[in-house]
Amino acid sequence: MHLILDSAQTRPQPAALTEFRILILASLALSALSYVTNIFLASKLGPEVFGRYSYALALGALFGEFIYFGTAETGMRLKTSHGDSALGWILTVKLLNFGLLLCGVVVGLAFGGDVAALFGLVVALNSLCFSTQYEANSRNGRYAIIFLLERVIITASFWIGLLMLEAGHMAWCFSTLLLVQGGSLAFQYWENRRYRLSFDRSALFQTYKDGFFVLIFGLSKFAFGGVTRILIFKQLGDERMGIFSVAWQFLPLLTLYFAQATKVWRLRITEALDSGDALAARKQILALCAAIFLPTLSASLIVFFFGHQIITFLFTEAFADAGGLMPYIGVYFLVAGFDSVAILLAIALSMSRVASVIYLIFGSATVLACLLFMGNKGLEAYLMTIIVGHLCAASLLTLIIARKIGRTER
Repeated sequence: MHLILDSAQTRPQPAALTEFRILILASLALSALSYVTNIFLASKLGPEVFGRYSYALALGALFGEFIYFGTAETGMRLKTSHGDSALGWILTVKLLNFGLLLCGVVVGLAFGGDVAALFGLVVALNSLCFSTQYEANSRNGRYAIIFLLERVIITASFWIGLLMLEAGHMAWCFSTLLLVQGGSLAFQYWENRRYRLSFDRSALFQTYKDGFFVLIFGLSKFAFGGVTRILIFKQLGDERMGIFSVAWQFLPLLTLYFAQATKVWRLRITEALDSGDALAARKQILALCAAIFLPTLSASLIVFFFGHQIITFLFTEAFADAGGLMPYIGVYFLVAGFDSVAILLAIALSMSRVASVIYLIFGSATVLACLLFMGNKGLEAYLMTIIVGHLCAASLLTLIIARKIGRTER
């Protein structure tokens, strides 16, 4: 379905920027809170336990991809095509996927599986959030505030439990996540209770069909930063995983910022491209690029040149080796920003299948390279392999997108 944009609709910049400012303020507060907490956790837990904690987070991110099943990216297109009922379909699909994962984890534990999988499932509980419903109603700011408050409560509980009460380390952390995220989800459900579960087979088939290639795309992308970290844990041990995670955690801070930017411009760019309004699409894409790359370049230069000093200042001597990874992290900032823009445009142009194939090829190649050739190498070799593979995938996808947009404009 094509949307016709009138002259007022092609100038959404003030509204977009206002919403963006709200999201950025929440994002900055959340980033600062998150990073201070990670510093505390790393110092309190030490490299080995922090490595196991990070391993559980990586598993949670992997489970989250299955729970979402691409609905975070396809939600706006489903709503545009099928109306508000599609938001109920999305909720149903996520609940079904979570139930299947829960059954799998329980069966695995019964046969002697790793308890880290259970911790990962607790982390993935956040994937049941109602962010798509808030976005569909132009209430991104509302969800940002809810999520920020959720993280504040979790952080305060971490500090109280680990510092004041001397509670059990990882057990306290994941019990806190379970209780607070559960309460947040209950509140979000109450605010969005008009969206009903739907078990209509055709509706669920449509949702799974639209999300399948986005899921493959997400899993392929996860290969770069997720599967490779799991391999580091398996091949090099929990201590090296902890050191790697201290440097790596700068990336989620920036990708959180990217997520807010794409939330603001995703629907606007999709509508402009669907309508065939090349001028409006170009303006929105340029605005998105400016919002992403201007601050990212500054952050990249700071981390590249002063990353080692940052690690030395923030962490104990046990994490000193993370300083050598920081120049690579600075370069990866730019790759991650480039990737965010390419992904948004690919989905807006209904090119999720093309993107999934490209990322599957390069993601698999990156994982295989780490699995076969990196076992005796240092953490720098792992990180450089990830950067090169990710950059190749984003670059090829961008070239294909540029050719498609060019043909459309002609």
